[in-house]
Amino acid sequence: MIWPFTRRPLLDEETASWHLENFEWLVSSYASSQSLSAATLVLPKPNYFQTDGKKGHALAEHLFAQVKAYCQIEEWPTELRPQSGTPQPGRGLFEVQQNRSVLGTYQGHPANHIRITYAPHLLKNPQSLIATFAHEIGHAIIDRAPKPPVCAHDEVEFLTDLAAIYMGFGVFLANTAFQFTQWRDDALGTQGWQSSRTGYLPETDLVFATAIFIRVKQLDPTEARSSLKPHLGSQLDRALRDLDAREPDIARIRAAETAAAKAG
Repeated sequence: MIWPFTRRPLLDEETASWHLENFEWLVSSYASSQSLSAATLVLPKPNYFQTDGKKGHALAEHLFAQVKAYCQIEEWPTELRPQSGTPQPGRGLFEVQQNRSVLGTYQGHPANHIRITYAPHLLKNPQSLIATFAHEIGHAIIDRAPKPPVCAHDEVEFLTDLAAIYMGFGVFLANTAFQFTQWRDDALGTQGWQSSRTGYLPETDLVFATAIFIRVKQLDPTEARSSLKPHLGSQLDRALRDLDAREPDIARIRAAETAAAKAG
């Protein structure tokens, strides 16, 4: 009797190849600055971010400065603003509920000045705020790349999520991509549940890209797994097994990093 079931990979072949090819592009684009070798797997755990008792916009600026440090762009001139009314036009991160709302926007300006906005309600959810900052900085990373992306023009927003993962924020993006929360209105005596989805890449893609980061940097996945939502931790294990079968791809990305470092 032949066992009828085979384990399916987390992503289909075409999608997995897209992630690997574009991750390699990011690696080869940045050698001396924003290099993968200097990137840290940033986790939603104590000691990774400090609030120092700050609140409101002061807290946002404090967290943003720490995200910039992890992204190795501390010296880049940036401006952070809370959104007021209709956010300024620009490329950014969206949240899909009953309608589409803007969580953050990015605008590049002359003299390499960067302007980023954020939705003030994110201050109640620091993990989502940090993920939003990482995504918006991803726009700036791509804009400053010395060579054009290898992906199609209409895939750049997906690439922006991937850039945030390349900078170490995969766990943050995956954890906040889909949220299911309970709400209650005591005045009306009603309660219920609501769901929302943020970003562009689906949860499984975000987890797979995080697994690429872990395998290329040869990290122990234990802390990443424990920091992810339980079902995402299981997906991470699947992604890591899938990548073990694609060692030549991982080796090629490591070789690209070595070559870029020598060229830089």
